[in-house]
Amino acid sequence: MGKLFRQIFKEDIKKVMTWMLSPLLIAILGVFVYKLTAFSPLGLIIVLSGSVMTFAPLISLASLNDSDNNRFYGKKSAFYTSLPLKSSETTGARLINYIIMGLVIGLFSIFNFLLIGITSDNGLDPLEILKYLGQSIDLNIFISLVKFLIIIALFYTIFALIMMAANTLGASRPFNKMGRSAKLVLFVALILFQGYVYAKLISGLGNTSLIKFKEYSTNAATFSINMLDLNWSSFAIIVLILGAFVLAYFALVNYFHKEKISVE
Repeated sequence: MGKLFRQIFKEDIKKVMTWMLSPLLIAILGVFVYKLTAFSPLGLIIVLSGSVMTFAPLISLASLNDSDNNRFYGKKSAFYTSLPLKSSETTGARLINYIIMGLVIGLFSIFNFLLIGITSDNGLDPLEILKYLGQSIDLNIFISLVKFLIIIALFYTIFALIMMAANTLGASRPFNKMGRSAKLVLFVALILFQGYVYAKLISGLGNTSLIKFKEYSTNAATFSINMLDLNWSSFAIIVLILGAFVLAYFALVNYFHKEKISVE
């Protein structure tokens, strides 16, 4: 599984980095234009960089998903499905790649936000904000942030598995009879289903005493930080629920991928 992950990681990281570094490349191009022409297109650079920064994560995810589909169910499937790996190992490598790529996309999104903030003239100084946050965050808020990041990571993992499931189901019987539109239709259907389940869970848990919040606040030099935090039992319930979704989607993808390669 490790070799497969390293191979697909090397293929995908190039595409993701290209899109996520686009705002920086546009900023560098603007500097060269200024030096060559004495024209200062600061506003244009900010608009272009901001536009690319907005869509780059979505384009990166779409590119990642397209590569996953071509790799296992498209042009490259003859090679990748012939590797001596169990279906669960292949599914695991695919999921790890999605997670790592998601982390890369997230980190570069933060970097691009800082870049836009630093180059803009609207008074926003992201570095100063980060400095104040670093000086003001106490242990309770730090733990709250860790809990929040874990929950976000689980939500993203479920989203990644939904993309994988759409690719796998779309290439399997009976869904492959729908043609090229199968994957898109399945992706939309799974997203709507998952959203419906989330809505039901939120409304159901909201009417019970299982989920409880507590509020933390602290003051920085120029602003205050207020944060709602789940108590540990509530956090454990949410993690268990999201973890169950992860296992269910993983089993779904693994089953249909195994059936797909066994037929071939």
